[in-house]
Amino acid sequence: MAEIRSWVVGVCAVALASAVIAAIVPKNSPGRIAAMYVGMLMTAVIISPIKTLDTYKLSGYMSDIQYELSECAEKSEEKMRQLTDNIIEDRVEAYILERSKTECEVEVLCKDGVLCSASVSGTSESEVKKVSEMINRECGILQIRESLKNDGNV
Repeated sequence: MAEIRSWVVGVCAVALASAVIAAIVPKNSPGRIAAMYVGMLMTAVIISPIKTLDTYKLSGYMSDIQYELSECAEKSEEKMRQLTDNIIEDRVEAYILERSKTECEVEVLCKDGVLCSASVSGTSESEVKKVSEMINRECGILQIRESLKNDGNV
């Protein structure tokens, strides 16, 4: 921050000096030469930070930023995959429950946009089999775990 402050002070000082010189020097030929020198001095002061620029340090900053951006992109892509899988799972589960018209509970597992497995649980073995067959037929899921829930009646 101190480097920027000293640069701004230098630019302001040269600008003030050039304004004073422009007011003092006559407008004829020597005045034009003086104005040219003042303009060159002003240009040199403005671009002077470039000569002190550490390109290796700048290169390091750029590679750090590039690495952080790639990490951020990977994280956001993974998050998008997870969200997509969750959406697919929710919609397929809702579809199955709507089509089956049973009291069974269905859970679907999706990995990278592909339906992997499902689990069906219910109180009736026939309903569970019916829902499992429908999942296999309509969704193409081969790996289905079936379970019966105890309804509490003994």
